[in-house]
Amino acid sequence: MNMHKLMLKDGRNGATIIEVIFAIGVLLFGLLGIASMIPVAGRMARSSMNLDRGTTLASRVATQFSAFGFNSEGRWQALNDNNATGTFNPVSAGSRGVCLDPLLLAHPEVIVPPSATTLFPRTGWYESSSTSNHNYYVRKTFPYYSANYNPLVNPMLAQGSADWPTMPRLPRATLSVPRIGSFSPRMTSSESQQLIQDGDDLLTVETEDDTLPVAQMVRSTVADVANGYSMNPAQRATGGRYTWFATVRPTSVNTAVASVVVMYNRKRSFELPFSDATIDSEDPVKANNAAERVTWVDTAADFRGGGGGSIRIVGSQAVSSQLFEGDWIVLMRFVGTTVVHAWYRVLYADQEVELDNAYPDPHTGDSRQVWLRNITVDGPDWSFANTSGVAGETLAVIVSDVVAVKDFPISLVP
Repeated sequence: MNMHKLMLKDGRNGATIIEVIFAIGVLLFGLLGIASMIPVAGRMARSSMNLDRGTTLASRVATQFSAFGFNSEGRWQALNDNNATGTFNPVSAGSRGVCLDPLLLAHPEVIVPPSATTLFPRTGWYESSSTSNHNYYVRKTFPYYSANYNPLVNPMLAQGSADWPTMPRLPRATLSVPRIGSFSPRMTSSESQQLIQDGDDLLTVETEDDTLPVAQMVRSTVADVANGYSMNPAQRATGGRYTWFATVRPTSVNTAVASVVVMYNRKRSFELPFSDATIDSEDPVKANNAAERVTWVDTAADFRGGGGGSIRIVGSQAVSSQLFEGDWIVLMRFVGTTVVHAWYRVLYADQEVELDNAYPDPHTGDSRQVWLRNITVDGPDWSFANTSGVAGETLAVIVSDVVAVKDFPISLVP
C-alpha cells in the first residue's frame, strides 16, 4: 500500500519543454493554414457577390433590351477603321452577328481617326490604310485583333509576318441617337454611361464616428438661368463598377440570340500597346492587352447535353495566361461563312501552366513559344471542326472582368 502511494507521488505533474514546443508548432501550423485560406475565401466571396449582382443586372437588361432599341439593326453604327478618318457606318447582323459596345466606342481614344498621331501617337499603330507595318490590334472588331491574327504569336508583330487564314470576328458597334442639326448621331460618352452602367451601384461615405449613419453620395449640376445660377435636383451617385455590353448571334433572318455580358471594373478603353520593340522584349505580357485574349482550341470533344465540357487552349507566351475558376470565355468558329459564338463559364483551370517553346504551328508549320492549359467550362452544346486546317476550327477568347452572362432570344427589327 505504501509502495503504491510512493509511485503516485513520484509521477510527473507537468509537460516537458519538448511537448510544449510541439504543441506550439501544431498551433502555428493551424494558424498558418487558416491565414492561407483568407485570400482564397475573400476572392470567392467577391466572386459570389459579383455573380449575384451581375446576374441581377443581366436579367434587368434582358427585359429592357428591345425598349432600349438594341434589337434595331437600323440603329447599329460600326466603327470603320479601314480609312484615315475613323468613321462609323451602318451594320447589320447578317451571318456574322455583332458586338454592341457603346461604352467602349464612346471613349475618345477609340473613336479618334487612326491618322491623328499628333493627338495619340500610338493610336496610328492600329490597323489603318494610312499606316504601314501595323501590328495585329484593330479597334473595329470583337475581339480587337485582325482577322488574320495568329493566336500563337505576339500580337505586337507586324501583320503579314505570321498570318493565319481569316478567323471569326464580330464588328463592334454602338447605337445611333436622333439629333437636331448636324451633330454626330452616335451615342455620347455620358449617354452610354447612363444606359450601360448599373444604376444600383450606389456610392456611400462612412465617417470615423461609428454613431453616425452611412451617408449616400449625391451628384448635382448648376444651371445658368439668365446668369442667375440655380442648382438642379440632386441625383444619387453611382460607382459605375458594373457595366455591360452585348453580343448578338443571328439564328434566322429576323431572329437572334443576344448575350448580355456584365463586367466588374472594366477598363473603358484600350491600354495602347507600346510600339517600342525594346520595351516589348523586356516584358511583352505587360505590354500586350489582357482584356480580350485570343487562344486556339488544341484538343476538345464536342459538347453534348448542355453541360459544357473540357478543352485544351493554346496561347502565345507573349500574352497573359491568367485564368481562374469563375472567369468567362467565348468560343468562336466559322460554320461555312457564318460566324457562331457562345459564352462559357470556367469551372476548372489547371493550376500550373504548361510551357512549350517548340509548339508546331498547325498552319505555318513553324515552331512557336506557347502556353497550354486544360480547362473545364459550363455552357451550351458546341461542335468542334473535324476537318483539316485551322479555318473551321474553334477559337477561345478569354474576356477579363466578366462576372455574368445571360442569353435570351430577340427579334431583329429595321
